[in-house]
Amino acid sequence: MTVAAAFVTRLLSLTAVTDLVGTRIRNMRLRQGEAQERAIRVQRISETQEMHLRGAVNGFRSRVQVDSYAPEASGVDPYLAAAAIDAAVHGDGAGSGLCGFAGAVGGDGFVFTSILPDGVREEYDPEEQRVVRISRDYIANWTSS
Repeated sequence: MTVAAAFVTRLLSLTAVTDLVGTRIRNMRLRQGEAQERAIRVQRISETQEMHLRGAVNGFRSRVQVDSYAPEASGVDPYLAAAAIDAAVHGDGAGSGLCGFAGAVGGDGFVFTSILPDGVREEYDPEEQRVVRISRDYIANWTSS
C-alpha cells in the first residue's frame, strides 16, 4: 500500500468525511465529472526513507496533499462547503480525522506513527470549473511490513 492509498483508506473510514463526499475520495486524479461534485483528492508530494550506515530502515516520512473540492453549482456557498469537507478531513487534532492520527490502516501492516499538519491553501477557479479547492499538506511518518 502506498501512503496516498493509506490516506484514502483512512478517509473512507471516517463517517464525518463520507457524509459530505460519499466515496468520492481519489488518489491522484478525480474521475470525469467529479470536480463538479464535492470530492477529495489525495496525492503524495514527496517521500524519504530513514537510513543508517547499514542501509535502509523500515521508516518513511511523506508529505501528502489533501484537496477538498466544492463546486459553485451545488446551490450552497462553495467556500463553506469546501471548508466543511476540509474540517472533517482535518478533525480535532487528536486523531478524529487525519491530524494527530496514529495507528494501523488497511490491515496489511501499514502503520502511521504520526500525521501532522504542514500548511493550507485556498483557491477558486473563476473560469471553467468554478470550484473552490482547499489544499492541506500533512507530514506522515509511517512503517509497512
